Amino acid sequence: MPPQLIAPLVAEEVHAIGGRDVSILLQDYAQLTLVSLPGRGLKETEPVPLVGSLAGQAFLTETAVEHAEADGVRLFLPLLDGSDEIGVMALTLDVVDDDDRRLLRRLAGLVADMLVTNTVYSLGSRNWKDPSAKPLVGAPLPTSQSRSERPRAERARSVPGSGSGRCRSA
Repeated sequence: MPPQLIAPLVAEEVHAIGGRDVSILLQDYAQLTLVSLPGRGLKETEPVPLVGSLAGQAFLTETAVEHAEADGVRLFLPLLDGSDEIGVMALTLDVVDDDDRRLLRRLAGLVADMLVTNTVYSLGSRNWKDPSAKPLVGAPLPTSQSRSERPRAERARSVPGSGSGRCRSA
């Protein structure tokens, strides 16, 4: 499914719970900014830096960030595919409660899954609208915090009691 077909589905679901100004921001290849996924129903923005922005904070810390604004609460939810970060979903609600937070975390997980498994995950160098940008086709974007790329021995040491990484029977 092309990304432009994912956008209307996401926007529709967010609008159903009273949300607005929905953006899906994906990490660029240089790992410096988050760029807007274009699509009907999504709010497009200029590239957002990873460092020094609320969206970047949500991405780098892998946690939701809430920011009170005059017209509601702006939420930035990390889009995680397993241990890999692919971007951030941003939206505004009038008020936010624990049920909204729980629902939006689940929605962010589904959006990440749709983007990774149902698309040819491609992105121009830094700008979706740049026709001369060479896209990355058929390969996931690199992530700055991927734990899956650590050497096997390091991953095994990070799990208490894993020792050699082999299962032992009693």
